[in-house]
Amino acid sequence: MTANGAFRHQMGLHRLEPARWLELTHPHLAEQLTQKHELMAARPDDLLVVLPGFESAATQVQALITEEFALQGQPAPDYQAGLHPLDAAARVVREDLCLHDMVDGQLVLVAGSVCFPTRWTLAEKVGRPISAIHAPVPGLAEDVGDRIDSFVARLRPGVGSWRSNWSILPTDELCLPGHHRDLPVVDSPDQLWFRTERQTLRRLPVGAGVLFTIGIDVQPLSIFRMDRWASADLADRIESLPEPFLAYKGLTASHQDIVEYLRS
Repeated sequence: MTANGAFRHQMGLHRLEPARWLELTHPHLAEQLTQKHELMAARPDDLLVVLPGFESAATQVQALITEEFALQGQPAPDYQAGLHPLDAAARVVREDLCLHDMVDGQLVLVAGSVCFPTRWTLAEKVGRPISAIHAPVPGLAEDVGDRIDSFVARLRPGVGSWRSNWSILPTDELCLPGHHRDLPVVDSPDQLWFRTERQTLRRLPVGAGVLFTIGIDVQPLSIFRMDRWASADLADRIESLPEPFLAYKGLTASHQDIVEYLRS
């Protein structure tokens, strides 16, 4: 949202502080790891996709995660033997991992372990460049597409960035592949959930690879009723969304009710 209240996509990037890359002491870490392992056992082909030829980059991801455990004073991770390095790494952190590397001169998604997608599937994204991955987001390419490409190209090893994203959904389920057509309908905003993604970007130490991580949090929308400023700010943000973006977020039919709920 711009200063005059009009909606415009912003990159919203912040510098990653040392030893704050991954949330290794998150309050819901244990339960999210348990759910991850259950999902991986039940649906391995849906949640892990790797293109051949990028094992070296995936091994670097595993090494970075080992280093992060040490930086945060945590015991060394216990990696499961016999797995692809990205798969093994994803099983010790709550974040989903998406590895990008160069293919035919473009940075594309070459491997991913994604247990908690927000209305998308890994299979539809793997093998595609960043611009194509973001193509479904209305207006994103026009507002910041060139800036995203430029920023990623300038990333240097050891210096990462993070940003946040949000959705309002009728469920607190973490694993949400697909789209809203599969989700329940609620009678009141009291039954809605505010879902946030903590996203990070890091260049790998060697080569052109870039790791994108996503950490999910979900809390009742009603929590905003406890903070007048936060509630008004979210209402303003929803009111600023243009119709195509409301449709993309699944809020076309409900956004006015949500705004009134937040302002009441």
